[in-house]
Amino acid sequence: MRIFAIIRADGSSFTQTFSSSSPSSSEVQQLNNRLNERNEEIAQKDTEINELHARLIKLSGDSQSSNTELARQLAEMRTECRWAKEGRAAAEQREELAKKEVRALRSIEEGVSCVVTFLPQ
Repeated sequence: MRIFAIIRADGSSFTQTFSSSSPSSSEVQQLNNRLNERNEEIAQKDTEINELHARLIKLSGDSQSSNTELARQLAEMRTECRWAKEGRAAAEQREELAKKEVRALRSIEEGVSCVVTFLPQ
């Protein structure tokens, strides 16, 4: 149980006078009832605090798991993005090579047709 106490700084709060007559049994019963009520309230608050603490620990663990999973997914996406860029660059290089080959073949065909045209018949 958690007990909270407030101590006032001034010295006069430490002195209290009581009457010499003893309290009646009804007053004692009232004080005991109030004490029991306060103890129950404190116990309920303590239970609530413990439940909230357990919930906070669970949420913290869930957050850490989520962060770990997101970091893993980010690394995977970066890798896939890099591979896609590399694949695109390789595809562009292959396309450029294919264009050059087509140009070369066309120029060869044009050269051959020119040669054929100028050959004596």
